[in-house]
Amino acid sequence: MIDQFEPNYDLLKSVGGHLLTQGHSGIARTWNFGYFGAPMVDPIADAMPEFKIIGYEEDKKSAFLWDFSLKANNNQHFLTFRQETGSCVGNGLGQAIWYLSAVEVFRLKDPEQVLLPFWLLPYGKSRQIAGMRGQGEGSFGSAAAEAMRVEGIIPANTEGLPPYTTTDGICFGSKTEMIWSDGAKIPEKFLTESRKHLVKTTSKIRNAGEAKAALKNYYPLTCASNFGTKTMDVPMVGSPGVKIAKRTDTWGHQMSCIGWMEHPEFGDLFYILNSWGPGAHGTEPTNYNEPPGGFWITSESMDFMCRDEVFAFSQFDGFPAQNFSWRL
Repeated sequence: MIDQFEPNYDLLKSVGGHLLTQGHSGIARTWNFGYFGAPMVDPIADAMPEFKIIGYEEDKKSAFLWDFSLKANNNQHFLTFRQETGSCVGNGLGQAIWYLSAVEVFRLKDPEQVLLPFWLLPYGKSRQIAGMRGQGEGSFGSAAAEAMRVEGIIPANTEGLPPYTTTDGICFGSKTEMIWSDGAKIPEKFLTESRKHLVKTTSKIRNAGEAKAALKNYYPLTCASNFGTKTMDVPMVGSPGVKIAKRTDTWGHQMSCIGWMEHPEFGDLFYILNSWGPGAHGTEPTNYNEPPGGFWITSESMDFMCRDEVFAFSQFDGFPAQNFSWRL
């Protein structure tokens, strides 16, 4: 039965949402978008190096990874992803890696190309790493981070990969998402290439302070948690105005975090990029040129997310720049 008090029911179902518990007017309900919660015992996360920043840390009041994606994309924002099944873990991972590649090329001057990553490959392998067999929905944040570290990723324009649409965000469609969710069936020819493009280090982020330190050094985060908000069209608050989402619902969901700032009124804020298309959280103009399809959260909300699975991603062996020959 459709929850009559859920004005966003159709939207949430269209992005792979499964309504697990129904609330009443003003009372939170529980949705799952493909994240099952942090494992009680997680040897993958335990084996990762402890997060720490070594050496000089530049003093700054903000760090926006989209500063570099704009340079990579002719001063246009990357198009937000849109999932259609419970593939949030893969979508959140893919968006984090896309922004990381732009940072590498334009901040660290790596001789690489900034190309759309085919997130379905590490998503499928993450399910296999987590012991999930066959086609299905969902994974874990730690398994996705491990998949990027050992299996890597390939560009979405690689010959032989399925096409995607861009009508309402970058979307491969529910059928393709389900096919690639079976990590054991991914052709070896793609894995041979993807293993050339790995993230060198992943670390679990334990609190908002560590999240801030990672973002100040332009390391993106994946955020798998039960944070959720009833208000899809997040309102502008404060001065300068920012869209801050309040935790008023429960989503089993992974998203990415690609920005941090010290706001004069609200203190530390973190920009969460969702995978529900560019208009999911409103289209009102913003003050910090944020990519569409996301919202800000407070330090308190980031601490809440870190109780589950938040991971930082370091340098990435990206996609080499093409070699051109001018000889005929």
